[in-house]
Amino acid sequence: MKRKSAPPLGLQANRLVQRINTLIETYEASLGDTPVWFEELEPDLALSLMAACLRISMRLPPGETLEADMIERVQAQRSTRLRNSPKR
Repeated sequence: MKRKSAPPLGLQANRLVQRINTLIETYEASLGDTPVWFEELEPDLALSLMAACLRISMRLPPGETLEADMIERVQAQRSTRLRNSPKR
């Protein structure tokens, strides 16, 4: 089966791809693996977050997904409410 060649990217798209690759390489060289949940974010938000983390040298947890984090937060809120509820 022949592979279809991708159409050439425009200048802006090439710059964006280059910026993304540079940020990923810099993040991984400085802070470790890129979090898997970055792909759940909008590209511009992921880039902004990655750039901010690099500026302050903050490593983000690489293995969690946003969905798993949200589930953990909901469970923690439930247990907090149960602990804080009036006892009969």
